[in-house]
Amino acid sequence: MFARVSVPLLFFFIFFYPFSVSAHEPHVTQEMGDLPMLPGHLSQEDITSRKLSFDQIFAAGKRLFDAKFNTLDGQGRPYATGNGKPTGRAPNLDMPMVRTSGPDSNACAGCHNDPRSGAGGDFVANVFVLAQVLDPITYSVDPDFSNERNTLGMMGAGPIELLGREMTRDLHRLRERAKAAAAASGLDVTLPLESKGVSFGSITARPDGTLDFSRLEGVDNDLIIKPFHQKGVVRSLREFTVRSVLLGTLLGLVFGASSLYLVLKVGLTVSASIPVAVISITLFKLWARLGGRDATILEHNITQTAGSAGESIPTNI
Repeated sequence: MFARVSVPLLFFFIFFYPFSVSAHEPHVTQEMGDLPMLPGHLSQEDITSRKLSFDQIFAAGKRLFDAKFNTLDGQGRPYATGNGKPTGRAPNLDMPMVRTSGPDSNACAGCHNDPRSGAGGDFVANVFVLAQVLDPITYSVDPDFSNERNTLGMMGAGPIELLGREMTRDLHRLRERAKAAAAASGLDVTLPLESKGVSFGSITARPDGTLDFSRLEGVDNDLIIKPFHQKGVVRSLREFTVRSVLLGTLLGLVFGASSLYLVLKVGLTVSASIPVAVISITLFKLWARLGGRDATILEHNITQTAGSAGESIPTNI
């Protein structure tokens, strides 16, 4: 029985099956290797001229946020430590990506995904703050060597910042009202500080223009609402501001000229990263005492980066 069945089957596979296979359409082969996840970028001119609609811009932003970058997109740790000055990393010490080196991920949504893209993250998506500046990198999660933080939700950050600005303006108006009332009456004037239904204690203004902040609650003496970072020390998510870039450029010119003079005179140069950071903090603090707005830590970082980069240009030349 088996022989009678197998002989016709063998005859079929030898003479007919090759023709039936060749009758199929040829398979389309895909090019070997990875392709960039982002084949192109939006033009800033198309955005500012309103050639692109808001929905198109939003969709492009979501694609960028969800894209899983590969090496063709620039995946991997940068060749500089990211500490404000383009300092090269020690060779053969860093892996392309490592869990304890900070926010290393294939995609933004790799950490910001709970409950959906753009939100917060689970415990497994925790980041290690400023670990990316270490060289060589640390492989420890011990609190003595790393600062582990949960991934923050990014949804609604813009309205939160605007709400903080509105509350800041309310508190500043109350402060000026107390100062004007004290100057007019010649007596100490105490006013409660409240905005949007939230109480921040009270402030006392004296006739000579000085202020008593001893009864403040939940806000610094500058009366600026700072809703961001784990300790509430940053008022805005903006980092690239005009004043930080201008100050960094000015300090870069000063330190660039001094470094060029030193290297030509004595063959030595200095690093401007720390001096620029100290001067930036000092100048912005003085500006805040004169009634201006103090800088955020992100603005200090931009000033330090611009200043130290400007100082390094003549040295490299």
